[in-house]
Amino acid sequence: QIMCGISGFSDTRYFGDNNITSKFQNLLNHRGPDFTNYYEHNPLTIISNRLSILDLSSHGNQPMISSSGRFVIVYNGEIYNYRELNKNYLKKHEFISKSDTETILELIENFGVVKSCNLLDGMFAFALLDKINNKLFLVRDKNGQKPLYYYRSEKSFVFSSEIKLFKSFPNFNADISEIGEQLYLKFGYIKYPYTIYKN
Repeated sequence: QIMCGISGFSDTRYFGDNNITSKFQNLLNHRGPDFTNYYEHNPLTIISNRLSILDLSSHGNQPMISSSGRFVIVYNGEIYNYRELNKNYLKKHEFISKSDTETILELIENFGVVKSCNLLDGMFAFALLDKINNKLFLVRDKNGQKPLYYYRSEKSFVFSSEIKLFKSFPNFNADISEIGEQLYLKFGYIKYPYTIYKN
């Protein structure tokens, strides 16, 4: 299965902490061994581990910044109709890559998050930073084919393609979720939106 790894954290106490960023990159290296990088926008750090599929060049690397500089994305997935979207909605855009990542970014640049996501046909999970409004969007395809977990406490927000990263984040509360535990015992797996951990 095609996969990259995305992750990130927001916590004023740890902004700029390269040890945490490196841990996250290393823990997701098996998902994206071709390239890894991160982007910082106080107090947020977003991280990409890339498995090159559509565009093997450095132009497809992430985090990728939109043409205006407003949006930054880390993305895991595949958009099946990206060529059609480029042709029908982004005729005026001069593409610098052959990746579907740039398609997502420029659609959002022109049409906003909701309309753009409704146009996408594929399996995907991405984190999108809007630098002007200081907002982070976490998005999955409607069938939830690509994994995306998040953890929230009073001072921290952490997200990742894999839940195991949370254990390497300082002060992570690994208390077991009673609901998650009950679901696992009843069904043999834990139904969305719960996990084995609280928060």
